[in-house]
Amino acid sequence: KLAKSLEVKLSALNALGASFDLEAKFSAAKDTFLKTYSLADSDKERCSALLNLVVSLLNQGELEQADHYLQKAADGGGLRKDYLSARLLLLRGDIASARIAFELLLAKTKQQNLLYLYFQCLPKFISCLLLSGESREAFELATKGLEESKKPGLFRSELALLRSLGDCLVKMNDFSGAFKVLLSALNLARLSEYSLGIRGLLLQLLRTYKFEPDFSAQVLAYCLSRESQLLFEDRQVLATLNPSQRKENSDALVHLNEIELSDLILLRYQA
Repeated sequence: KLAKSLEVKLSALNALGASFDLEAKFSAAKDTFLKTYSLADSDKERCSALLNLVVSLLNQGELEQADHYLQKAADGGGLRKDYLSARLLLLRGDIASARIAFELLLAKTKQQNLLYLYFQCLPKFISCLLLSGESREAFELATKGLEESKKPGLFRSELALLRSLGDCLVKMNDFSGAFKVLLSALNLARLSEYSLGIRGLLLQLLRTYKFEPDFSAQVLAYCLSRESQLLFEDRQVLATLNPSQRKENSDALVHLNEIELSDLILLRYQA
């Protein structure tokens, strides 16, 4: 009974930590996963807690801390640990090593029919291709992967691949096509009320240059006001946007929430 009670408590704590991470409450997520680690009584449970913590640290850009806890995690993490190691390489800018790591992971996860992990790896591998200047190959893989992701109904995978496809089209200078793809992604995120996904999509939409200037400035002001809530990768996108787009008195949208703003954008552009 005690073992079962502890198992339930650890499961609840992991769920709570993941919830904090999705809400971009990174400090609370870290404390929760460390508490889970301290209570765990098996190597497998301790490893799981550490890997959950690494995910949260990567999301907030604490790369050195993420590396520390990744090294501390036992080998029981398997392919999930390999995925996080590859993601760390990508975030550190070691594109060549990350590409090799994700390519190996794609082969292993497909062979073992680990669809969820496969579709987590695929957008990251596509990013490696884009960063290596292989836009056409990335586009073909994103298009094929998007169709495949719809079959098992993995909406977050579908959302990630729509974002990847949008990135491919931007690299190919098809800004109109990218805008349409990202609007469909925004609609998917809105329907699921996935706020974290919506914030990142707002930034990608700004990069397609299809908003009229005043509206673009207001959306940028909105994103800047929520900078601390963005994932590390999205904060990197925010840094590439032109701050001069932000005008005086351009904060009319700042007090909306993500769902309200996405509704306004989708209505405005008839998506």
